[in-house]
Amino acid sequence: MQLKNRLTNLRQKHATLKSLKESSDDMSAKLELPQIDREIRFVDERIRRAVLVAIDDQPNDKVAFGAKVTVTDEDNKTQTFMIVGEDEADVKNHKVSWVSPIAKALLGKRVNETAVWQRPIGNTELEITAIEYPK
Repeated sequence: MQLKNRLTNLRQKHATLKSLKESSDDMSAKLELPQIDREIRFVDERIRRAVLVAIDDQPNDKVAFGAKVTVTDEDNKTQTFMIVGEDEADVKNHKVSWVSPIAKALLGKRVNETAVWQRPIGNTELEITAIEYPK
């Protein structure tokens, strides 16, 4: 959905720049249009290649794409992560890409299992305390 919104915004921006270029011969619009065109092609291709995952088909008892996973680390600190697509990843909001090291450590695990998160500053063990699939 984020990609579709981004594509809509890019197309609107493209239309605005194109009319600006045509009406006033605006040099910045001329320079920006090719960049917007490239980005539209990129996003369009990402949408075309996207694989939709039905959350209802995901296993409720183990971590898979789309899961919201609550873990407790070795210092007893609890965190929740959501495993999402690369374009949706947002670390500030605890949305991690399915190809990130933490997601790779969690995928396939079940509640009460331990995952080893390999980090540059050292590995840490995470105990999975909850798994849910938000609708």
